[in-house]
Amino acid sequence: MSDLFVNVGRVDNLVEAKALTKHFGSFEAVRGIDVEVRRGEAFGFLGPNGAGKSSTMRMISCVSGRSGGELKVLGMDPATQGPQIRARLGVVPQLDNLDTELTVRQNLQIYGRYFGMSRQKCREKAEELLEFAQLADRADHEVEPLSGGMKRGHWSTIPSCCCSTSRPPGWILRRGICCGTGCSG
Repeated sequence: MSDLFVNVGRVDNLVEAKALTKHFGSFEAVRGIDVEVRRGEAFGFLGPNGAGKSSTMRMISCVSGRSGGELKVLGMDPATQGPQIRARLGVVPQLDNLDTELTVRQNLQIYGRYFGMSRQKCREKAEELLEFAQLADRADHEVEPLSGGMKRGHWSTIPSCCCSTSRPPGWILRRGICCGTGCSG
């Protein structure tokens, strides 16, 4: 498992794509995209339904391979280093993936364990994030009765905190936005 947690150092370009394409059979979903997302930048894909936004984000997230062109994420090639990249990305899904029967604190701690963090580090990070997000007063509440805004939306509070537990150098916000947070340490 330790080989998943490679140190990407201070990669300046979190995402680099040149002539990136994606085909589904004869259908061309993504046609020759060139994009560069640098550390500290927020970047979004805008366009009508069917324009290739989700297909591009799936390639960047290493859940779908590219058909052509070049793609580097965190300085690595998704075709050969997908697990290492996924281990370093923070993902805030379009729909929440919180365990509604657990408390806010427990959700944060469990999410940190997904990234191999020690129990002690998860507890410390959860407390830090609860304070930062002004959720300390809700820390021991179950997630289910909390407001929809805390549980859902592309900058929803709790999923964004979960995403931050491992201090990823980049976030994928499932509404089609990639954010280079520059928070790796």
